[in-house]
Amino acid sequence: MARPINKALLVHTCTLKKPTGTDRDRNTVYSETVLKNVRIGVTLQNARGNIGEVKTDSMLLFIDAVNTVYETAEGEEIPQALPAENDLIVWENISFTVRKIMPCFAKSSTPHHWEVELE
Repeated sequence: MARPINKALLVHTCTLKKPTGTDRDRNTVYSETVLKNVRIGVTLQNARGNIGEVKTDSMLLFIDAVNTVYETAEGEEIPQALPAENDLIVWENISFTVRKIMPCFAKSSTPHHWEVELE
């Protein structure tokens, strides 16, 4: 089996918010999972178009199969909870939408890590 991503590289913590329903005011209700020991790569860009400058920032979230820890908001460890398309990732108090999740395999049939495209 390939070695996991080094913990020294997994320096970020973020929150995964999965929609669980709506409240009586038709606001979306979320369940929150804290992801510790992940890596977030940020690409900050501005694009010029017909309507002026538009921010086209993109991010890549790396979730390791071995070293990433999943916790509730209260700090209790829970089983693995991977994001799905259109879930929210909150990092540095900014919400990003999950656009794609890709499992990355090494030399086994189980994923080595997951790469999550955020927008």
